[in-house]
Amino acid sequence: MERLELLGDSVLKYVVSCHLFLKFPNMDEGQLTSSRVDIICNAALYGFGIEHKIQGYIRDAAFDPRRWLAPGQLSIHPVPCNCRVNSEVVTEDINVKVGQLCDKGHRWMCSKTISDCVEAIIGAYYVEGGLRAAMAVLKWLGINVEVEEELIGQFLSASVQTYLPKNDVIEKVEAKLGYAFLMKGLLLEALTHPSLQESAEGYSYERLEFLGDAVLDILLTQHLFYSHKDTDEGELTDLRSASVNNENFAQLAVKHKLYQFLQHSSGKLPENITEYVDSLENPSTDKLNLLSDAALRGPKVLGDVVESIAGAILIDRKLDLEVVWGIFKPLLSPIVTPEKLELPPFRELLEWCNKSGYFLGIKCTDGDKIEATLDVQLKETFLVRQGCGKSKKDAKAHAASMLLKDLRTKDF
Repeated sequence: MERLELLGDSVLKYVVSCHLFLKFPNMDEGQLTSSRVDIICNAALYGFGIEHKIQGYIRDAAFDPRRWLAPGQLSIHPVPCNCRVNSEVVTEDINVKVGQLCDKGHRWMCSKTISDCVEAIIGAYYVEGGLRAAMAVLKWLGINVEVEEELIGQFLSASVQTYLPKNDVIEKVEAKLGYAFLMKGLLLEALTHPSLQESAEGYSYERLEFLGDAVLDILLTQHLFYSHKDTDEGELTDLRSASVNNENFAQLAVKHKLYQFLQHSSGKLPENITEYVDSLENPSTDKLNLLSDAALRGPKVLGDVVESIAGAILIDRKLDLEVVWGIFKPLLSPIVTPEKLELPPFRELLEWCNKSGYFLGIKCTDGDKIEATLDVQLKETFLVRQGCGKSKKDAKAHAASMLLKDLRTKDF
C-alpha cells in the first residue's frame, strides 16, 4: 500500500494545485498554499475516509485464525468491551491498544492509517486509469476539485502581452529549454522575482512556482514509481526526497545557467547566487558539506525559478504533463537511482550506528545558533563532533557530516 500511497499523495497535490491555481486567479502563493494544505492534510483525508467507511475495509494486521469468529459464533474466551466507542479517545491514551479486538468486534486504528489508505486508493486509480480515473475517485470521496478547460483558456487569454519587449531574455531561455512558448508572457512571469512585483512590474513567479512544485513532484514521483518497481516503499520515499527538493532544483538552475535570466531588483540576491555558484563550480567543495551545511545550500530563489518554469510550461500546453516531462527529463538528468542514492548525513550516521551496534549520543542546545553534539563510542576510540545551524536539523547534519568523515578516515 505504501508505494501507492506515495504516488497518490503526489497525484492529490497536483490536482488540488491545478484546481486552486485556475479557480482563484487573485489568490497569492501564501493563500494558495494554505488552501491546499486544508484539502490534502491528513486530518482532512481522515474525514473523507471515515465518511465513506473505508476503515471497515482496511487490513492493518495479518489474519489470525485464533482470533476469528464465524457469524453467530461466541468466543470461548470472551474479551469484555471497554472500547468506549461513543467517546473521544486519542491514540496517546495508555488504555488504547491498536489492533486489539473485543467480543463486539471493535478494533483500534490510527487515524493516519485511514488517511494513508485514502491516498493509496487515489494512487491505485491513477495507475489503472490515469488522471481521469483519479479525478473520478476524488469526486466520490467528496474532494470537490475540478480542472475546467475553459478556465485554462481564460488564463491564457489574460496573459499580459506587455511582457514582450524582453524578447532577448525569452529567446535565450527558450533555447536552453528546447521549447518555444506559445504565450511568451508566461515565461517572463516565471523568471520575475517578487522584488520587481513590489517596484514596477506588478507580477512575479510566485503563483507559477506554487503550481510547478506540484508538477515536478508528480512527474518525478511517477517516474521513480514505474522505473523502480522492485524498490520498497522506504527506499522509494528516499529516492523521492533526494529528487524533489530545492537543493536539487537549485543545482539544475546553476548547471543550465537559468539563474542568469532572473529578473529582479534585489541588492543582495546576486551576491548570494554568485557565492553558491562558486561553491558548486569549485572542485574542492565537498559534496557532503553541501548536504549538511545550510550556508552552502542553494538560495531558495534558484529552486523557485525552476519550479515556476515547469508551471509556466504546464499552463502554456494546457496541462499536458507529458510535454512538461519531455522538456524536464533531460534537464533533470541524471535522475537519482537506488545505486547512487545519498542519504542526508544524520540519517546515514544513524543507520550506520544501528547496523554496526553502536550507540549515537545526541545533545542539542539553544542559543543565537542552535548547537548539536554527536558522539559515538567505538571499541577503542571515542568520537565527538559539534555542529551548529539555524535549526536542530541543520545543526545535527553539520555535526554528522564531520563524524562521518572521522569514521571514513578510520576505515569504518
